[in-house]
Amino acid sequence: MQKFLWLLLVLAVLIFPARADENLGPLPKAAAEMQKPLPLCSDEKLKEQVEAKITSYFENTPRLSLIERRHRQLLLRNLRSFSEIPPAEFDKKENFAVADKMLMAKINDGLNDEDLRLCRSTSGGRVPPVYLLIRPENYQVIVDILNFLPGSPANSDFFIIYE
Repeated sequence: MQKFLWLLLVLAVLIFPARADENLGPLPKAAAEMQKPLPLCSDEKLKEQVEAKITSYFENTPRLSLIERRHRQLLLRNLRSFSEIPPAEFDKKENFAVADKMLMAKINDGLNDEDLRLCRSTSGGRVPPVYLLIRPENYQVIVDILNFLPGSPANSDFFIIYE
């Protein structure tokens, strides 16, 4: 019985290192080469897709009051222009939910500040700005729409796939 176990151990040692050295073919292209470029904050197609997503959300959610209806109108008006904020220079005190989402994207997706684009809507002061966190994920461009509802959690999955 002991000879059988020794023979099995020797065979395992001889077989497994040989398979570890096998060539499995060429490696796929680097993910950065296959990834679509991130859109600019001023991209019209991006603005249209974001506005369409928020509008469809508002259409499916009943209006509770006159104040909320006015808030929605102001918010949609402020979606017409976005300015870019370098992610490395974003102050977490400005908006903790946005800082949390950026941190989660960096940790979970292994991204750097150079891999992200952060856009902020130009608000008139009455409505808090809407933030767009643009990031690559699985060879697609994901745009997280943040801070468009008061009190919305940072981990809510409100996003679009930029096409």
